[in-house]
Amino acid sequence: KANFTYFYNDENNLQLLNTVNWGYFLSTHNDYIALLTDYGIPGLLFYLAFLALTFRKLLLQLIYAPPDREKLVLIRFNFMFFICIIIFGLATENFLHHLYWFLLMFTSREVT
Repeated sequence: KANFTYFYNDENNLQLLNTVNWGYFLSTHNDYIALLTDYGIPGLLFYLAFLALTFRKLLLQLIYAPPDREKLVLIRFNFMFFICIIIFGLATENFLHHLYWFLLMFTSREVT
């Protein structure tokens, strides 16, 4: 992002030229690629490990759910919403958005 104007300053493409002139940059529109480009392979691997461990925890909660119907509904909601957050990351770049982290925190917490 910091070197976007340096690399594309002499571009002939009108869209890129307008982007450079306004001082903007092009976005990857994918959380995973954005993590890879911003934080490198270790950052992406740590985030994927977090997602995998959280997915495993939520799946085990779902398999061994208590007979309480209200807790079962909450566990199912957390599992489905967590899956939606993972899939949503493939099409958007919301990794630095506060609402994304709030929803991720809400779905990855322990259901008591």
